[in-house]
Amino acid sequence: MARALFGEELEKAIEKLNHQFWTVQVYVDANHRHKEGSDPVFRRKIESTIWEGYPSPEENEVDQTIAAQVRTIERICVPVLRLEGGKA
Repeated sequence: MARALFGEELEKAIEKLNHQFWTVQVYVDANHRHKEGSDPVFRRKIESTIWEGYPSPEENEVDQTIAAQVRTIERICVPVLRLEGGKA
């Protein structure tokens, strides 16, 4: 429906945003399976995926992806929503 109303760019942004929920869930599950002291690189990836702003907002890939998709969604939808609000 997003594609039909707003185009492919919005559809892809929503899909990518939705995928972030799945990504976090996968890493939460991995967190339960991998104990402290396991591979430090993988441990850091788990931590940076499941915790907002870890190790910093600039380094957190999930935070950056979410922010980029929200900007795209807002850029496309907010002008239309403002027009709709003005008709009432």
